[in-house]
Amino acid sequence: MAGFAGQVRHGGFIADDWTNLATYRYGPHHGGLGAVADYRRVDLPSANHAAQPVLFAMEYGLLGGHVRMHVLLTLALAALLSVALFAFARELGAPPGFALALALLAFVYPLSDANRFWAAAAWNNLAVALYFAGATLALRRKPHAFTFVAFVAAILTYELVTVAVALTGVLYLSRMSRREALLRWGADIVAAVVGVLLVEVLTPRAPLGTTSEKLHHAGVIAKQSLTVWADTLWPFGGLGRGAAVAILVVALAIGAWRRSRWLWAAAGGLAFVVVGYAVLVPGEDFYTPLYPGLGNRVNLMAGIGMIALALALVAMVGRPRVTLPIMAALLAVGYIVKLRDHSDEYTRSAAIQARQLNGIRALVPNPPPGTTIFMRQPTPEVAPGISTFSWRWDLSGATKVTYRDGAVSGYPILPGSGLVCEPAAIRPRGNGLEAYSVQYGHAILVDVDTDRVLGADDPASCRRAVKAF
Repeated sequence: MAGFAGQVRHGGFIADDWTNLATYRYGPHHGGLGAVADYRRVDLPSANHAAQPVLFAMEYGLLGGHVRMHVLLTLALAALLSVALFAFARELGAPPGFALALALLAFVYPLSDANRFWAAAAWNNLAVALYFAGATLALRRKPHAFTFVAFVAAILTYELVTVAVALTGVLYLSRMSRREALLRWGADIVAAVVGVLLVEVLTPRAPLGTTSEKLHHAGVIAKQSLTVWADTLWPFGGLGRGAAVAILVVALAIGAWRRSRWLWAAAGGLAFVVVGYAVLVPGEDFYTPLYPGLGNRVNLMAGIGMIALALALVAMVGRPRVTLPIMAALLAVGYIVKLRDHSDEYTRSAAIQARQLNGIRALVPNPPPGTTIFMRQPTPEVAPGISTFSWRWDLSGATKVTYRDGAVSGYPILPGSGLVCEPAAIRPRGNGLEAYSVQYGHAILVDVDTDRVLGADDPASCRRAVKAF
């Protein structure tokens, strides 16, 4: 828990978390099962994953606004993933030490740590845990209905597992008769198809783009994945993509020359990297391996493959009983150092958000229903991808929660964006807020850093307020 202690003690909500809480409390159905429909509104991030509206309704219904409980739930789900990963690796024949190192390193892996720091990404861990659990049950030749349900549920929770589900049958071929393996594999493909169709029906989908655009996206993903590989193999910095690829090629060549049994582990790790990233190709262009901060959640599956690959390489080129513990210890130190740095960034974001909300509350103690607060935001991020208040769905949700009023909204005005005074309303400019104009008499401009509150009751007062803002 060394890398997460700061988050447990001082962490807070960030980005979608605020809207998720506000939607449960102040959506049209005001909580309960009706909140599922509220979470499915297409203009909310929660609508992007089919099962997550149900999961968020359960989470916020049970935990409310108790931040520490959400942090602990996120870590518990991450721990569940590691347990399922350990069982999966052992079922595939991995020695206990290798499986344990893989599971523990996956828990502290800093290149996908948004899934362990960010409550909104917590359920991603459940999706991958369901995948590992379903695959393990199938490999143990349990009734495949359990695997089928686990796989469909995993896809509905986080589509990142889709390609892995469809290709799990490859593992069956060496564990059971060809006929049984193909039957189970066929059921997995059906599960993948059912899951994808349900996702298409239950969630809004962005246009896929042209083939050339997707090929370009695939190239970007492949190139960036090499940087992630370098940072996975040597988390202390200084190892470039070229050197990391060279180490991979040389180690694989040595393993092939020695006919090492660890080649299979390396091949499995490589395959998991591919399936972990393949599902990103048809997605939006910003889903890439180097998407920082909250965006590194997309490395959840591929990162596990890279850790397995790094451990397998050192086992191939040396004596596993010696090299594996040494490599695992080195990686653990490097990962935890980075993890603590990231934890500091998340807690710094929480501190800034708390200060700004307290400042807004002090400057505007009792806003009338229907008020919209525009806050000047000089620090939209504390680090790349680690936001404070920077989007419409974070400050808007936070103001509703702060004032306990679903009719109060708030939007951050970032450097480079601004406000426009129109004949009947004030309108934000930039940062995707153009559609959120506010009639005069209902807008308040707040600058927490200078303790200023400005009104916009008509075009003339609006222009004066915007000039002073």
